[in-house]
Amino acid sequence: MRTSSDEVFAARHRAARVAGLYMLFGALWILGFEGLLALLPTGPEFLFKFGMAKGVVFVAVSALFLNLLLRRERAFAGSEVPVGGGRTPVGVFFGLALIVPLVAAMIVFLHAPHMRQRAMDDLRSVASLKVSQIESWLAERQADAEMAAKLKDFVSHANRLAMDGDADTRRKVTTSLSLFKKDVGFDKAFLVNADGEVLAASTEHVIPCRELRSLLAAALASGQVRRSDLHRDPGGSILLTYVAPLPEGKAALVLDARADEFLFPLIQTWPSASLSAETLIVRRDGDEVLFLNDLRHRKGTALELRIPLHRDNVPAVAAFTADQATLIEDGVDYRGIPVLAATQPVAGTPWHVIAKVDRSEVLASLHTLILWVGLVTFVAVAVIALAIFLFWRQVLLTQRLALQAKQAEADRVLHHFFNLPFIGMAVTSPDTRDWTRFNDRLCDILGYSRQELSQTNWAELTHPEDRYMEAEAFESILSGELEGYQMEKRFLRKDGALVYATIDVRCVRKADGAADFFVATIEDITDRKRAEAEVRQLNAELEQRVALRTAQLLAANADLQSFSYSISHDLRAPLRAISGFADILIEDYGACLDSEGKRLLQVVCDNARRMGQLIEDVLAFSRAGASELHAERLDMNALVQEVWRVLEPRHRGQVDFQVAELPPVCGDPVAVRQIWMNLLDNAIKFSSGCATPQVKVVGECQNGEARFYVRDNGAGFDMAYAHKLFNLFQRLHGTDEFEGTGVGLAIVKRFVAKHGGRVWAESQPGAGAMFGFSLPAAGVETQTNG
Repeated sequence: MRTSSDEVFAARHRAARVAGLYMLFGALWILGFEGLLALLPTGPEFLFKFGMAKGVVFVAVSALFLNLLLRRERAFAGSEVPVGGGRTPVGVFFGLALIVPLVAAMIVFLHAPHMRQRAMDDLRSVASLKVSQIESWLAERQADAEMAAKLKDFVSHANRLAMDGDADTRRKVTTSLSLFKKDVGFDKAFLVNADGEVLAASTEHVIPCRELRSLLAAALASGQVRRSDLHRDPGGSILLTYVAPLPEGKAALVLDARADEFLFPLIQTWPSASLSAETLIVRRDGDEVLFLNDLRHRKGTALELRIPLHRDNVPAVAAFTADQATLIEDGVDYRGIPVLAATQPVAGTPWHVIAKVDRSEVLASLHTLILWVGLVTFVAVAVIALAIFLFWRQVLLTQRLALQAKQAEADRVLHHFFNLPFIGMAVTSPDTRDWTRFNDRLCDILGYSRQELSQTNWAELTHPEDRYMEAEAFESILSGELEGYQMEKRFLRKDGALVYATIDVRCVRKADGAADFFVATIEDITDRKRAEAEVRQLNAELEQRVALRTAQLLAANADLQSFSYSISHDLRAPLRAISGFADILIEDYGACLDSEGKRLLQVVCDNARRMGQLIEDVLAFSRAGASELHAERLDMNALVQEVWRVLEPRHRGQVDFQVAELPPVCGDPVAVRQIWMNLLDNAIKFSSGCATPQVKVVGECQNGEARFYVRDNGAGFDMAYAHKLFNLFQRLHGTDEFEGTGVGLAIVKRFVAKHGGRVWAESQPGAGAMFGFSLPAAGVETQTNG
């Protein structure tokens, strides 16, 4: 039989061997998992989940091994130390190591496409966004060119200039061209005749582009605006040229738009931070692909850089050669660097937009996370291996040395517990409140050395204002009412500074129930308190700023209303004078005027009346904003019928008017009457051109809100411009079609908003319109907004 010393030596040797094997297993675990993880094109979200799963498996393995050690030690108690006791742990280690390839294979199968798919989704979204923005910009420039070529005065002067070249006509045309350049946003504007000769220009020394003759011929032949492709002018600028033929075909308006003012900045921006991502625009030019804009990683490439079509591994080339261009993924860019890319054509152009990013950037975060996860896991394995080694050795010693080993284990646990680096711990006497034991973290919190802190006590370092509250808690523990307490308190540091701390005090009692000692944990929360104070101060400052800005906004709104009211009043006097003198001229001197003079005087009178109506509408709009509401219960059926009778001169009984049962509301009678007046008058006006005008009013009540709808079968409007309807002075029809000033619907919106409601409209051109608004139902308190 072995001696006691031989047994201890054998136990220690076996413990060291098992710990070494465990460290080897941990190293294999790290290399296996991290090496396979490096092959997965996944994102940070997957890595986080994978790391958690790997940690759970690792903890399970460690727990199983620890359980095996404990069972073997129980079986060993009271007998000799068995020979070859390390074989079973080795078998367990290598058996569990088979989990690595199984888990890795599952991850590869389930998650390999994740990161790549997310990157491609982002690229396709960016490409689609850029194409949509480019198409909108091109459509706006096309509409601007069409609008400019239809201006009556400009067309008249331009055709006259094309025939006789009069100097005054040239000056007027030049002025109009300058306005096109300034207001519409084109770089140059000039007028050419049917032969391409420049008749007038917004700037001097205009040199037409080479493509002008073909564009001009196509535009004059079709009568439609024609646009060139991107080209470089003699001055080096890259332009898009629009040729808009004038109605009589004698001349054409030429407009140049610079690509570097909107198109190129739009292409070259990326919606998120990236070191390599970029968008570019290309077109096919013969057997090559031409890059139209400057690139992020190479300058001077606009209309210069070309790549032959046989290089079909380049996304810019594949956009024109691949069967499914929008699904381009792998390739190399113009630098020869592997990229992920997506492309999409621009409608109405030969262009394609390419969105790409370096493949290395997509996987960069993956590599970084793999490195850190590997390092952290390695440290964890080493620490666990060391802990198991110590635990194994300690268990073996305790089997031999009984009480001495148990006491040593208790001391070791207490020592480690007290030396936790993130929280202060102390043991104090219930009688003197002196420190009987404390750790280094408590010294750091209070700013004392161990020797200095041992010469103080708990009460001395407590802030005077907190001593009484804590003394009561101590007394409750001593009397047996409590076993402990938690609270926030302040300590005094050695340097005089305050330390805010969360403390948790527990009492350890003797067999007779008397307090033996107190165990306290102290957590420093000074930084958190300071941060909370800063947040409170910032919130207070923010509230003050919001209040100040609100007051300023209210004052500005009041000043604006007062200004518009005053201006409208001041304009009435000269307007009445203009109208009055014009009437005098017609009445007293009408016989002396020829037909043209009478027509001009009639124009003055008509415009004076129109101006007067506009002033009245502005005053009404100002009063709508300034008036106070006096809410009461309103019978909407009676109010609608009353308004319809007032509008009798407008419809003369020729409109098919239908009113359904309307719910009552709570509102101001004057304001609501004006709402109905404006909406019904609007319906009569825009349905006047129909053979059988129809106006229908319906209503409903939902969730305490009354909703009303006014429908007509009139001219209608395009919903693309619906957002302008309720803005001041906004009209969707010309005054030659329908009279009005564009104020009525703005007044409706203001009154409805003051009641806390909302307005909306729905329509199709030629299919009538529906205007809706909501008000608080009867019995619901009106929430006014000004």
